[in-house]
Amino acid sequence: MRIMLHTVPPWAPSGYGIQAALLARGLRDAGHDVVISAYGGFLKEGDYWEGFPLLSCGGTSKGVGRIQYNYARARADLMITVCDLWPLDAREFKGLRVVSWLPVDCSPLGMPDVVQLRAAAELCEDFTPVAMSAHGKRMIEGETRNHLSFRDVPMIPHMVAP
Repeated sequence: MRIMLHTVPPWAPSGYGIQAALLARGLRDAGHDVVISAYGGFLKEGDYWEGFPLLSCGGTSKGVGRIQYNYARARADLMITVCDLWPLDAREFKGLRVVSWLPVDCSPLGMPDVVQLRAAAELCEDFTPVAMSAHGKRMIEGETRNHLSFRDVPMIPHMVAP
């Protein structure tokens, strides 16, 4: 399967950068073809990281405005986001197969996340939120009872480097 990760660059010294690097390597080792759509403005088209093709999001915040474009360029079968959902524009998920691996660090779920989850559920026929923690799973499922249609949200904890 050809998977596009949409995230910060995997060399970024942050939690998301570390998770992106571990996930890219793990997916590759499981036999998938991985392309990284990295935002942050420090990439040139045609760059590679550890053999992974990199697609730039230019200077856009969180790659907003480039998701559909990069998905098409990657010829992706699936996009996995490794970032907060709230700054993205779920309208860009329309027609894509999307898994959003989501951090949730508040209680209740923040309204900007609720807005984007609702939009993704309405606009994307194949959208799956995945919680990074048991707390996140509870918050997403709890909000589901009020506004959303997600049941039995999968939980994949943050990865741990060997």
